[in-house]
Amino acid sequence: MKYSLLTIALLGSMTLAAQTKMIAHKSHGGSSADFFTRLAAADELLAESDFGLGDMDMEERISRLDSVHLRPDGSVRTFTTFRTYRPYDPEPRDTTDWQSDFIDYDSHPLFNQQNSLEIIKQQLDRHYGFINPAEEVLFMGFEQEEVPAVDP
Repeated sequence: MKYSLLTIALLGSMTLAAQTKMIAHKSHGGSSADFFTRLAAADELLAESDFGLGDMDMEERISRLDSVHLRPDGSVRTFTTFRTYRPYDPEPRDTTDWQSDFIDYDSHPLFNQQNSLEIIKQQLDRHYGFINPAEEVLFMGFEQEEVPAVDP
């Protein structure tokens, strides 16, 4: 009997500590003025609700790797082309607003002489988020492995 009362009291206290609908509404960007309107139309809003979505003004960036230059001292310069956009924008910007940039690395775990060009291309395709395949990237300063010619 003591355990059942304790269980009931514990469950009751958990519901008291739960977030109220008003607090939940305000914490997801609602105001007090439209709370009751939204509560009355809750059935219609549940399907179209944007509660829990991130910032609608956030920008995402898509990039393509254009070239990788390995210098004699072991440093690397990568050239990329990128575009930023807002995924939730109802009127997306023109897709031709690409920009160029480069990044210098004193040392890079992938772009170095210890890795073959084949391994570098495999790792680029598997683990890096560029939109173009590694076969389209220009690699300068890396040793090309010669592929033996196949006689017909």
